[in-house]
Amino acid sequence: MVCWFVSSLVSCPPKLSRKFIMHLYIQGIYTILDQHRNDEIAGSMKQYMRNQFDFFGIRAEERRALCKEYLN
Repeated sequence: MVCWFVSSLVSCPPKLSRKFIMHLYIQGIYTILDQHRNDEIAGSMKQYMRNQFDFFGIRAEERRALCKEYLN
């Protein structure tokens, strides 16, 4: 079985689940977004959503660029 994760082709052991691979993928994106966190903007975003969710405080344009860079 061959699968993609962290921008490289890796041969996956038979017991390595897709769920685990997705976890690594999400963890990588989370790490990048967390490094670019802006608490000031995050506070206003959280307030706008009536304090129901937590935010990184990254505007859409910057977030798209960071995710695009991670995917390439």
